[in-house]
Amino acid sequence: MKPTMLVIMIAMCLYTFLKKDLGQTVRTEKLTRRETLWGLFFGALIGFYDGVFGPGTGSLLAFVFVRFYGYDFLAANASAKVINWTIKNGMLLR
Repeated sequence: MKPTMLVIMIAMCLYTFLKKDLGQTVRTEKLTRRETLWGLFFGALIGFYDGVFGPGTGSLLAFVFVRFYGYDFLAANASAKVINWTIKNGMLLR
């Protein structure tokens, strides 16, 4: 899993570097049904990754929020931290 995570992080870094306007604008319209389904897919995928491997979950969440949902970087990172904190503390209750 470590080589996979390294490849994913490098790909996210390159995409963010090459896409100069990424995270600069804030989306104001509502999510479509398709975007909601993609969110469920990415949520399940990131949740599986978090359960199996763990590190980097917050970065993946923030990237998905910025790339697919039009969040700015500040809002994406704040949302990712809240979700990540909730997941980690929920695991303590198991």
